[in-house]
Amino acid sequence: MIVAKLDSGSLRFSELRRLMPLISQQSLTTQLRELERDGVVRRQVYAEVPARVEYSLSDVGRKISPLMSSLMAWDMNSSSCASPRNPRLLLQRIDRTLETCACRVAMHPE
Repeated sequence: MIVAKLDSGSLRFSELRRLMPLISQQSLTTQLRELERDGVVRRQVYAEVPARVEYSLSDVGRKISPLMSSLMAWDMNSSSCASPRNPRLLLQRIDRTLETCACRVAMHPE
C-alpha cells in the first residue's frame, strides 16, 4: 500500500497518513522503518526548522512497484480478504508479499 502511494513521487509522513486513513500512526511509522531497512523506501531528512522528512521509493522500490500494484488489484478483485470490513488483513497480506519480493530483488539484482 505504501509502495503504491509513493509510486507517484516523494511524500511527507502527514501526506501518507491522509492517503491511508485506516492505518494507525504507529503502524505507518513501523512499516516505513521496515521498508527503509529493507531498501524499498528512501527517507530524506532536510535540515530545516521545523525538520522536514520525505519518503520516496528506492531503486528496488521502483522495480517492485508495478508488481505490488498488480497484486493489490488482483487481491481486491479475487479475494474475500479485500473486503472493506477487513482492511488490516489485506494490508498484512500485501506487506508479507512485499517483504518476499524485496528479498528476491535484493538477492537477484539485475
